[in-house]
Amino acid sequence: MERIFLIGFMCSGKTTLGRLLAERTGCRFIDLDEYIIKQQGKSVNAIFDESGEDGFRQIERDALHEVAESEESAIIAAGGGTPCFFDNMEYINSCGKSVYLYSSREALLNRLERYSASRPLLKGKNREELSEYVSSAMSQREAFYNKASVRFDVGTLMSKDDVQEAIDRLCRLLCI
Repeated sequence: MERIFLIGFMCSGKTTLGRLLAERTGCRFIDLDEYIIKQQGKSVNAIFDESGEDGFRQIERDALHEVAESEESAIIAAGGGTPCFFDNMEYINSCGKSVYLYSSREALLNRLERYSASRPLLKGKNREELSEYVSSAMSQREAFYNKASVRFDVGTLMSKDDVQEAIDRLCRLLCI
């Protein structure tokens, strides 16, 4: 099986669905953020604090290339911003199949509210500020996400049943 790259906004389900997809296919699962954390020996928040977003994006680009070059068959969850910097989206498409995990802004906002404290770009934002950030960031990122081989609407992902239904649909879509 070829590499499958899961892309999409933060909290779109890349890690959750990626792990389940890897279990179903027997492929290795790699979360790019987790790979960076292991490689750098510090959290994404710490990297942002020390190196800024530009420094993090360079580390992320290098990690993307390392992962893609070392794994012929894997499910790879990219960071939410990964496709939007350098030539990352073109590189992803040249290395395998890319799947844009689409979620409505409202569904994203509901999930982001629960996890905003652990996300460096969202720390300290209230619901209104989160909503403004999601609208602004999605407007900037959607052009990159839409370059994916496949667009997949994940739905709400608010329950285990939602997640199971999404993974079943994704497997059918990818013919796996």
